[in-house]
Amino acid sequence: MTAVYFVDPLLSFLGRILLYVSNALFHAYVDRLYSEIAVGYPELSLVFLFIFTATVVGITIGFVASYISYSISELHKSKKHRSSRKTVKQKKKINTLKIIIMISIMLSLTLTFGTVDTYIRFKTRTTFEQYIIILSPYISDQKVKELYSQFASMQKKADFDVLMQTIRQIASRHKIHLPKNKLYPL
Repeated sequence: MTAVYFVDPLLSFLGRILLYVSNALFHAYVDRLYSEIAVGYPELSLVFLFIFTATVVGITIGFVASYISYSISELHKSKKHRSSRKTVKQKKKINTLKIIIMISIMLSLTLTFGTVDTYIRFKTRTTFEQYIIILSPYISDQKVKELYSQFASMQKKADFDVLMQTIRQIASRHKIHLPKNKLYPL
């Protein structure tokens, strides 16, 4: 009975901590959501690409886990029976599983690279356009066209860095706060 006197305050304290952390995480999520909304709507194709990539990666992890599990169980069986010889059927099964795993890994890597590439392109473009929209009341139409021209003629990341430096200088000159891009912070 005396344990109740110690457990009850402890549970109450832990409950308050859980509520505080949950509240902080929820507000951080909502703030991030609104900052993303300001950048623009996500392309539906990008959302489907994320979902498809996650599915393929999940299946690949499942194949790898099943292969590891199968290998461990076969190792335990061979130790019990003191026989290390595998039947032809077992060898075919293992080889087929290895081929499926290799194909899944290659597909996962390809899809992951493609997804990251698409995401960086989308994020860079939408952030640039958001910054131009924010700065457009403070700069001439000619300057907007010049910035778009610089953006369209980029050849490497250094060109983008120069463009971002120009945008940063314009914003600073007019005392404008540009929202931070999580991918490419200013």
